[in-house]
Amino acid sequence: METLNRSTETAATNRIIMAPALDEFIAKLRESESGIVRREVESQHLKLYPDDTIQIEEGGVRAPVSNEALTDLGRLVRIPSDYFLETCEPELRAYSFNYLLKNTGSEHPTVSVEIESGTVSRIYPTSLIPAPRLGILESVRKSLPADLDPSRVKFITHRWNGTFDVCVVSETRTCEPQVGDVVAFGVSVAEDLNGAVQVQAASYRLSCKNGAVNRICDNNQYRLRRPMSHTNRHDDYLRRVKALCDEAWRKWTENADNIKSLVVVPIYEERLQELKATLRNAPFFLSAAMVNRAIARMRVEVSWRRGEPTAWDLWNALTYIGSHEESSVMMSYRLRRAAGELAHHSARTCATCRQIILSN
Repeated sequence: METLNRSTETAATNRIIMAPALDEFIAKLRESESGIVRREVESQHLKLYPDDTIQIEEGGVRAPVSNEALTDLGRLVRIPSDYFLETCEPELRAYSFNYLLKNTGSEHPTVSVEIESGTVSRIYPTSLIPAPRLGILESVRKSLPADLDPSRVKFITHRWNGTFDVCVVSETRTCEPQVGDVVAFGVSVAEDLNGAVQVQAASYRLSCKNGAVNRICDNNQYRLRRPMSHTNRHDDYLRRVKALCDEAWRKWTENADNIKSLVVVPIYEERLQELKATLRNAPFFLSAAMVNRAIARMRVEVSWRRGEPTAWDLWNALTYIGSHEESSVMMSYRLRRAAGELAHHSARTCATCRQIILSN
């Protein structure tokens, strides 16, 4: 395994080189969304064909369907997404959808169809429109503190197709818990499978060797239900997004202080079993397998540093596994959240039991 070079480069050289600026991404998204046509149609008029094309109204022309739109169609008639998209042959998929729609109907009488470059890209029940991504990112942009240079505010995408999980991070709001190890701060916005959006304070460890970022989140967790198809509710929703982003930006100094303090919180080898039990319970809630991987990774971090284990090594282990190793979306989120708990609270080691204690 290639070792990580702990250089003494300054925070200015520890940049998220590969990430685009927030303004650049918003401009591209605005251009992309300008080419999307949205039509509201009755779901009973939809007809799927074996060549994965769809007719969205009686007598209308057929258009190709994206995988995301096929998944949407399966949901309309209550067919499990994995089965409908990956297991069904195209002929069976078309027959099943058309039969169920005709004979059992859908609980959603009308749907919003998105057409992009001649392809049906998404099909949503009109009562469950997705979170407005462009509006959300523009609200995040409005929340940037006045002292930040927008050209040095980067946009990082963890997940974009289907649901989204993104972060806006400042190259100038950083701390350096150890020489060469720089942590940058920003705001994370993620959409869950139910369409609700969470706004959170986020922290990233920057590696000057490979330009990677390791994210933690959930320093503060907020969840907003998706807006309904009403202008006033839509505008109020975006105002709430901005207000939560404002609060997340204000948390960065507190989180920076907590992260810097982790380097002086020792972890004792003879108490690892107790530490494992702690990580399996509140507020971490990690599985036994994830805990064992985190402890193994922590030992790697310690060997690179050639010192004794600290909570800083644990933080790095959790963020590394959550960002770099193969894990499910939910498990990666849990790991980033667990690391976020170490940044959200002030940590110390009890002088009597030698266990890590998190203060509120």
